[in-house]
Amino acid sequence: MKILFVTEFFPDAKKVFTGGVEARTWFTVDYLRRRHSVRVISRRTALVAASLGSGWSRMWFMVRAVIEGWRGLKADVVEGSNVICYLPAWLTAKIKGVAVVAWVPDILGSDWRHFGWLTGSLGWSLEWLSFKLPWDQVIALSQQTKKKLVARGVNPERISVIYPGIDQDEFTIPGKKRAGATICMIARLVPYKRVADGVKSAAELKSELAGLKLLVIGAGPEKRRLMKLAQNLGVAGRIYWKSRLPRTSLVQALKSCQVLCHLSMVEGFGLVMLEAVAAGLPYVAYDTPINQEVTYGGEGGVLVPVGNWRRAAAAVKLLLTDQQFYRQKAAEGKKLLKNYSWAEAARRTEAVYESLVPSV
Repeated sequence: MKILFVTEFFPDAKKVFTGGVEARTWFTVDYLRRRHSVRVISRRTALVAASLGSGWSRMWFMVRAVIEGWRGLKADVVEGSNVICYLPAWLTAKIKGVAVVAWVPDILGSDWRHFGWLTGSLGWSLEWLSFKLPWDQVIALSQQTKKKLVARGVNPERISVIYPGIDQDEFTIPGKKRAGATICMIARLVPYKRVADGVKSAAELKSELAGLKLLVIGAGPEKRRLMKLAQNLGVAGRIYWKSRLPRTSLVQALKSCQVLCHLSMVEGFGLVMLEAVAAGLPYVAYDTPINQEVTYGGEGGVLVPVGNWRRAAAAVKLLLTDQQFYRQKAAEGKKLLKNYSWAEAARRTEAVYESLVPSV
């Protein structure tokens, strides 16, 4: 089977993932390449700033993807993997007369407002148009995403829910804990990821937990504002900033910490919570519907009321001061991971493709 992926970002050999979309596409392609002919049309992550104002370059990528796909890449099935890629993937498949699949991590809807007026309006319009198109099959990342798709009018019989996975072998590499308790946040530095809430939580705990540090891994337009906030709250010297870590370095960085703080308000899945659990860290996260679904109601960590960073700080303190509770949550996390496998996710994705290609 010949499979063509149209995806905005695709990591290089260093496996630098800036989000769950890249991770899912990389692991899926890696699996399918062992059995099928796979081609990928993408941008290089390293060439795209983590900015909300990159609309023109994204529009050019959409045009280039259609041209590149039309010029001769053979395919039996085409997949588009985010709002920038759906229309190019659909047009490419129709030009070639082959099956087309949309892989959908989330439907943002009104949450596009977080991206500013221009980018948000463009994103909302593309998303609305994309799900008016007649897809052969839609793969949703979660049950929450499926509900949103059905609400948009997508036929539920054409939707398959396929969870992402965790490669637990990645997390067997040794890691050295930092001196003093360290909270980790891994997120794009944009407002809706609420990294500021993590900075406030660290400031709340600075007098109660001597030596507490915060490691922030991510890039984006909010960095300067976040550094100013940390300075104003008196915790600038307690925060380490890193970005674009190769996969091995990211795992080692996670393992150097004690707790993950994941306080995003908009999330397709929250794969980072599972990665933290695989690294042996409990998490503290906002109690959103998707976090409820992913963690089976808080297994492996603590869910706190949405937007309440003081409750998040209290949960971090509980985990860092109650070793029995910490060990309980770490044990829950090991059980939670049994529900997530990249190999299983790739096999189920392969089955969807094969169902659309009669000769396979």
